[in-house]
Amino acid sequence: MAELIRLENEILSRQAKLLQVRIGATKIRVHGDYHLGQVLNTGKDVVITEFEGEPARPMSERKMKRPAMQDIADILRSFHYAIYSAPSQQQALSEDDTEFLKIWAERWAEWMKQLFMDVYLETVGRATFIPADPAAFYICSMLIF
Repeated sequence: MAELIRLENEILSRQAKLLQVRIGATKIRVHGDYHLGQVLNTGKDVVITEFEGEPARPMSERKMKRPAMQDIADILRSFHYAIYSAPSQQQALSEDDTEFLKIWAERWAEWMKQLFMDVYLETVGRATFIPADPAAFYICSMLIF
């Protein structure tokens, strides 16, 4: 909680930027609960499962169209969660080993985020659900990275 309070001005500043730039991207029906646990590798392809969205939300809310960046943020957070949950579950690791792994985990998570974004943007091209204006895309990206 103290960290959140310390970052209050930065958080409010980032949110204020959203109000200053018109995003101009088409809203779509997003997955709504997109994380690595919803992605299956079949060996030949990747299958995304469970498109019903976040089960705790009412159906009327899950059916609403939203910015595609919501799913992007969810999957990027999932990379971060996956890499940080693994070392914390290894009780046999020494404190030094855990700290060493955390450094590499952070690098891996950042690399995966960038790789995902590069491939995602290459795949969707100039789709209308991605902000065409570089400033709008930057603002959205800044909020999810």
